[in-house]
Parts: sequence; C-alpha cells; structure tokens
Amino acid sequence: MVASAYLGLPLSLQGVGSVLSLDKQKLSEGKDLIKYFCVPCTPTKSNGGRTRNLPMHDSKKWCEFKKYNLRHIGVDVYFEEQNIHTISSDGELMITILASYAQEESRQVSENMKWRIRKNFEEGKTWNSVIYGYSYDDGIFKIIPHEAHVVRLIYDYYLSGMGVGAVTKKINEEGYLTRKNKKWNKSSVRYILTNYNYTGNLILQKTYTENHLTKKKKLNNGYLPKYHVKESHEAIVSVSEYRKVQEELKKRDSLSGKRRSPKKYPFTGMIVCDKCGTNYRRKTTPYKHVWQCNNHIENGKVACDAKQVPEEILFEVSTDILELEEFNEDTFKKNISSIKACDNNELVFTLNDETEVIKKWQNKPRSESWTKEKRELARLRELKRRGEINGKNYSNSTNN
Repeated sequence: MVASAYLGLPLSLQGVGSVLSLDKQKLSEGKDLIKYFCVPCTPTKSNGGRTRNLPMHDSKKWCEFKKYNLRHIGVDVYFEEQNIHTISSDGELMITILASYAQEESRQVSENMKWRIRKNFEEGKTWNSVIYGYSYDDGIFKIIPHEAHVVRLIYDYYLSGMGVGAVTKKINEEGYLTRKNKKWNKSSVRYILTNYNYTGNLILQKTYTENHLTKKKKLNNGYLPKYHVKESHEAIVSVSEYRKVQEELKKRDSLSGKRRSPKKYPFTGMIVCDKCGTNYRRKTTPYKHVWQCNNHIENGKVACDAKQVPEEILFEVSTDILELEEFNEDTFKKNISSIKACDNNELVFTLNDETEVIKKWQNKPRSESWTKEKRELARLRELKRRGEINGKNYSNSTNN
C-alpha cells in the first residue's frame, strides 16, 4: 500500500487491481470473511455476548474462509479426471457449471423415483414394506406368527383396561422382544396400537418428501392424493377392534390431558446414551433437573445403568465449549449436533463440522448446590408438611 501511495494509486489491493486492469484481481468475497473471523465483534444478546467469532460459530463460513485462504496463497486443487485446476478462473467456472449439472441430474433422478413410487401407490403397492408382524415377499405381506401374537396381546391387554405403560411393562416381563431383540418402550407399543395396517388395509402416501435438496419428510395433509387399499393382506386385528382402541386412546388422552406436544428443552433429542443408544430425557427431582437415559427411566437399572447428568452441568460445559459468557440456545443449536453421555462422567460433544470435544464433569458438593433459594423452598415445604401453612400460601410463597 505504501508503494501504491508513492505512485498515486488507490490504497487497496482491490483498487489497484481495478485501476491497472490486472489479470488476477483481489478475491472480493474474502473481505467479509476476514472481517468475520479476524476482527473483534461487538458483544450482543443474539451472539451470546462473545467478542470473537470462532469456527464453531459458523461452520459454513469457516469452510469458505479456508478455501479463500488456500486460493489467496496460491494453493491449487487439481481434479485429475476432469482436468480442472481450481486456482484458475476457468477452473472455477467449470466447477460451477459441473455443480449445476450435478444438481439438475439429482433433480431428475428424484423426479423419476417420485413418479415410480406414486405409480406404485396408484396400483395399491406400498413403498415401505417394514411392518412388525409381517414379512414382505413378492409384493405381499405375510404374517409372522410369533410377532403377530405379540401384536394381538398388545391390543387385548389395552382393551382389557391396561394403559400403554402397563402394557409395555407386562410384555417386557413376559419376555417378548422387538424385532431388533430389544425391550419394548411406550412409543413403540403406542405405534402398534395406532397402526391401521394391522386391519389388513393400507393407506398409502401419508407423507411426502419436500424436495430433492432438503429431503425433508412432511405429513400429507391434502397436498397429494392418498390411496386406501382394502383387504390388501391378512389382518392381525379386526377393524372393529382397531376402532375401539382408537376411541379408547382418544378418551383416555382427553381425560389425562396427555398427548399434547411435549415441551422442548435445549437438550431435547441431543443427548444419546453411549451404553444402549437411547436418547436422554429430562427428569425433575425434588431439588434439581437432571437428564437420564430414557431406557433407564422406562425399564429400570437392569435395562441400562447409565448415570444421570445434572442439567446445570450440561449448561456449564456447553457454555465453556462455545466460549460464551452465558448459555445461548440459538448458538448451541447452531454449532453442536449431538452429545454422547459416556461412563466416567464423560460427555462427547460432536460439533457441526464433525469435530469431537470430550469433557469430563464432576458432581458439585451438596454445600455448593444448596443455594439460598433451595433452602427457602425446603423450609416452606417442611412448614406445609407440618400444616403450619396451607397450600395456597405455599404456592404464593414459591411463586414470589
């Protein structure tokens, strides 16, 4: 820039290249990337109060920044089959053209597959042939006797007055396993109770894929036609039994107020048990919130003896990894794809750029976790137990 000033040229590489009409111009897209990663940023609520942008804060920009630096220092990537050098402007153009061809090819393959699937639906042929209780041979669902027996038991137990949880517990106690030789859980039992396919009929195209890029699956609420195939295979339960179960489910759900959309927390669906592969679930104890393996919660320590993780530990470790002053859910979701809970108090965080960060944690001593608010709550609970304050006064005191 000093030499440019002496010669009366602009004080920037971009300006010099433009004035002199050089063959190699400064890469303009790098300016924003350099500013993002190399210049301190203003701490705000939306960025979690950070003063520096790190790779984990925007993995896509970081990949672009690395590519920019490679080109800037003259590193060439050569595609031998296509005879393309990325360092040349012609090479970049060819890569862009080839990428557009690949995208169009992907779209055409997707459209061809959609046409074939929908043609099968029109002919009454299913796309997903995996149904517990049946095998699928030569386009026909055939009953698997021992699995069909379990399906009938589930329906019979539920219609006898047992709840979904009680049915799950009973078939596990009787030694029945899923197709993957695992214990049953409430969601899989409920899925069987609500699966219309067991009546010997099919409803096809209940979902559809949004597009060939996102591949996101959506419920078909009238966007595409549905197909009702009657008596397509042998029934395991009758239509009347199925309808009775649906009415009973609806009745019990309305009485209990359940089956509403479950409340979402920052770590919902993020933590996986290293021992059994089941997701962790939030659990409320009298003194704190913890996250525990769902298999352990539903089926006990015999099924999985994974250790619970205090929620405050998850907040602290996540904040530390992301280098934040305080936990920010948006930043957390944007940069961390999953957490694996392992033995020996280890948490393995997988970032969106597929790097892993291992953190060990320790339970806080009771004296540290016993805050002033918790002491007051315990005092009020004891007064309520003795009858010295009533429930209304207790609720008012705890809400203040």
